[in-house]
Amino acid sequence: MSEPGVAVRFTQDFNPVGVRANPPFRVNVSLPASGTTTIRAIATDRFGNDGPFAQLAIAVVSNHPPVVLLARVSPSSGPLTNGQPFSLAVSATDDVGVSNVTVVGIGPFTFATNFTSGASNLLSFIVPSNAAPGALFQFRAQATDVLGLASAEAVMDLPVVDSLPPQLTLLSPAAGAVLNPAQPLTLVVASADNSTNYTVQVELSGALTATQTLAVAGAANATVTNTFNFSLAGAPTDGSVLLASCAERTRLPMRRP
Repeated sequence: MSEPGVAVRFTQDFNPVGVRANPPFRVNVSLPASGTTTIRAIATDRFGNDGPFAQLAIAVVSNHPPVVLLARVSPSSGPLTNGQPFSLAVSATDDVGVSNVTVVGIGPFTFATNFTSGASNLLSFIVPSNAAPGALFQFRAQATDVLGLASAEAVMDLPVVDSLPPQLTLLSPAAGAVLNPAQPLTLVVASADNSTNYTVQVELSGALTATQTLAVAGAANATVTNTFNFSLAGAPTDGSVLLASCAERTRLPMRRP
């Protein structure tokens, strides 16, 4: 408007919201959560004459929360195993716009990241080789739109199945050691496993047959040493070979010293 002394009155749904006497003749209005509202403006000159009114109808649509998607890529299904690579994809959609996607993971390792849009992103991982049997990965993803509205969380649980056998080492006696039948045979075995409970079994065959089994409880991936004692009473003394086996076989010749 070029005429001096002009003022503009604004109403919203016929309720006054302000008067402006200087250009650019603007007022701030509050929009409803949903529905339609109408803004009207009437200009009045310095002599009190009103001009025709102008109006603007605004349709307000409710802001819907974004939707986040967390999906397996590889492998597409089934449990995970020790040392196995795996990948997930995360994406989000919204009726206005996605401003942030957050992904966190807990379990054999922890993970956290965020993205500034809803575009699809690939997340690649490797199961730790020492992950405990029955371990569970849980990944959670949540998206936020540009107006600050958050999505429901997408949650994914991935169990870990044990694929590693226990590690066993026969520490003593050494292979080929000469045994005294008058003395018990003492076998010292070192073992370790990614679980906290497992079983160690020692079998004797050849000159003597016997089996002993021991349940081991200890910290995961910690080496535990156990001793097995076998009586050699009645064992032949003609140089027969005694075979002791746990994870590996060790030949022990039976001879009278």
